[in-house]
Amino acid sequence: MNYQRLLKARFWILNQEALDQESSVDVYNDVIIYVRKFLKPVGVDIFKKDYRWNWLTLIAMINIATFFSCMFYTVHLNWGQWILVLESCSIAGVGFQAIAKLHVGLNFVPFFSELNLRLMTMHERHSKHKENNRVLVFCCVLIHYTFKIFTGIYFFAGLGYLIFPIYMYVQNYELVMAIRMEIPGVDPTNVFGFMVTIAYQILLLYCGIAGILAADLAIMLFVLHIIGIADLFRNSLNELDRMLQNEQRDEDVVHRQILDICVMHQELIAYENGLDSTYATVVFVQVITSVICLALTLFIYYATRNIGNILFMIGAMFQLIEFCLLGTVLTVKNDHITLALYDISWYKLSKEDQKMLSFVLSRSQNVVELTIGGLALLNMETFVEIIKTIYTYFAMMVQLLE
Repeated sequence: MNYQRLLKARFWILNQEALDQESSVDVYNDVIIYVRKFLKPVGVDIFKKDYRWNWLTLIAMINIATFFSCMFYTVHLNWGQWILVLESCSIAGVGFQAIAKLHVGLNFVPFFSELNLRLMTMHERHSKHKENNRVLVFCCVLIHYTFKIFTGIYFFAGLGYLIFPIYMYVQNYELVMAIRMEIPGVDPTNVFGFMVTIAYQILLLYCGIAGILAADLAIMLFVLHIIGIADLFRNSLNELDRMLQNEQRDEDVVHRQILDICVMHQELIAYENGLDSTYATVVFVQVITSVICLALTLFIYYATRNIGNILFMIGAMFQLIEFCLLGTVLTVKNDHITLALYDISWYKLSKEDQKMLSFVLSRSQNVVELTIGGLALLNMETFVEIIKTIYTYFAMMVQLLE
């Protein structure tokens, strides 16, 4: 079974035999190729050797600048018509997310290159080990499935903004813009101006979706690899436990295995710390802007019944769920590591090895977790609180409207 057939297979029937027939190095390379399809068009191909800014990077920056320029112009133009003003502001969060993610992408290129090299080295080192290769292949297939799902969600969310203008034209022959954003000096009430405005808005939607999707895929790639790394660590613990069950074990081999486990745990902690410190600002901007965007968009739909807002809300909601799930994955896998440390036959170790393992156990209880700018933990419990906050803001705006 080749990789493409493995990916197309039903996820729930992926068995050990199918996973064993693939090399984790090849599967990881295919995942990188998929991510680079979205990174290249926005000029932030951080996986390219000796990456440098290029003309596509400049276009991405210009698109962000024109986005805010047109938004401020539209707000000024419609000042006093508060529904229209709020409709323009409801998408401002997408621009702020683009700035934060582009900033991280361009300023942490050495970090991402090192992280990619570390993951590639890990795949190469463990691809010859049957059990380790299996968990890494499964991890990459899971990541690729996740990529496919979120690519579809983002695509339909962007498509939602084009549905409403088409619907209004077919039903009422009325020219309605995809998003509430006008170009200075262009009159969207005549056919030519409307076509120019729609063309510009389609370009913005394409660049915005491609850019944010590219950034989110890169984040998911690195964070979801915690699943594979944690499973490798558990495999090492299981291997140690099998050694301890053997009465004629070689104590030197056992000691080396303990040392390897200690090194793996330190590398895992460093990996998690790097992710949290790098993405703390992005996560903060993501959560704050998502709350504002979703509350405003929900209110705009309540006031205008624009069906395009529904798909945008679905996309924004899944994006928020995505980040909260990533934080939850990190927490759950850290818990799995702690439980695995408890389960081995540690009492059969020498005193020296017991001390080393107890240090690892103690360190595993002070886990590293993804945070919202260091202010709150990023997990599904936080997601519930965020939804409550969005509803509170929405209810306040409805009261003001009525």
